Amino acid sequence: MKTEILLVLIIFNLISSSCSNGDAESEITPTPPPVLKPEIESLSSNFIIEGQTLVIKGLNFKSNESKTTVIINNKSYDITPTANEISIKINAEMGVEKSSLNVQVGAQKSTTEYFFIMPKKWHKIETQLEILKAFIFDDTNEITLLEDTDASSNSYYGAILKLKTSENGYLPESLNIPGGNKSDLKMYNSQTGVAASSITGYFTSDGFQNSTAFGSFLDTDAYVDDVKIVYVDETSSIIVNCCADYMYTNDKGITFEYSSVWKELSMGNNIRFWSSNKLSDGYFYGAGLNAEKSPNANLILKSADGISNWEILDDVTTPYSIGSDLKMLDTDLFLQVFHADKQLQKSNDLAKTWVVVRSDVEKVFTQNKTNWYVLSVDSKLYSTNDSGNTWKLELELPSDSKINHMSFSENKILLSGDNLLYIKHL
Repeated sequence: MKTEILLVLIIFNLISSSCSNGDAESEITPTPPPVLKPEIESLSSNFIIEGQTLVIKGLNFKSNESKTTVIINNKSYDITPTANEISIKINAEMGVEKSSLNVQVGAQKSTTEYFFIMPKKWHKIETQLEILKAFIFDDTNEITLLEDTDASSNSYYGAILKLKTSENGYLPESLNIPGGNKSDLKMYNSQTGVAASSITGYFTSDGFQNSTAFGSFLDTDAYVDDVKIVYVDETSSIIVNCCADYMYTNDKGITFEYSSVWKELSMGNNIRFWSSNKLSDGYFYGAGLNAEKSPNANLILKSADGISNWEILDDVTTPYSIGSDLKMLDTDLFLQVFHADKQLQKSNDLAKTWVVVRSDVEKVFTQNKTNWYVLSVDSKLYSTNDSGNTWKLELELPSDSKINHMSFSENKILLSGDNLLYIKHL
């Protein structure tokens, strides 16, 4: 009997010990840490082009217990984060223009950040600016432009502006350039360019944060009329007025000189220079009208430096055929719209003879010798990459559209005009 009681006690102690050990083990099992709310500290950019990668930096982006998603315009995308960084490639299916963004880990969601998505196809940028010229480059999304700020249709006042990017798209910023009314603008790159009034040039190397004024047509008793910037590079600029008087600098506007074609060639000042360009043979060419002749004749000149030692190539061809919108692409390729019959024509012999390329054309813009764009009479934009042999429809614009300028870089095209701005990323 004593033996049986002893055996019962031993078994009871063993069971008690086993239960006690199980309780201890359950007490030390760790509970998972709470999921912390993710915090967005910065975005790599608040303006993203379709196909680019957005980098989000912050805190608490990763949890071992919960999935992390990025929410763009209320759509969720699974990603693989680190604790403080997320990378996500942006596409137009996520949305365009101003877009919202959150990071969510489990049930915890960050506060909302905003950024702008620019699609690669042609995209209209809403603007109320009357843009005469606008330039864009690959190293920045900013746009530098010349605007007519006078609301009256019968007067003009030109100002240089910069469109800067933000989560809301493009926002205009005035540039403080001395000299008042500007008549022309030409950019060499995003930082280097020249603005011109009817009197003086303004050279910049920092995107018109600062500029150096050079020259004055008033000092030479020249006409202050139809002033155009012929040429700009990293250090030099050439500016010409209506009657082929020149002022130029080769040291960013610090010093400058003057010259005059009509004085050099003893032609009288009754000539008009409407187009100038440096062509593939290294010479500068000028084209316009010789009103010294009766009937008036074409005027074609060339110079090694674009400012002096001019050679007359033609001042006798009649009837004159050179207009103010002549495009000199090379010595064997001039393009021009003849507005009387709305025809785009080309010349291979320095404007002596012309051949019709396309009809129903309002304007032509050229990227190079083979890539051209035309605005049709019915406000459609067409392009060709084979010198006008074949054409592709690019855009159908409102019927009252007034296009003034196109700018080209390797990866972007910019179309601008009165209350009109379109951009295409290639």
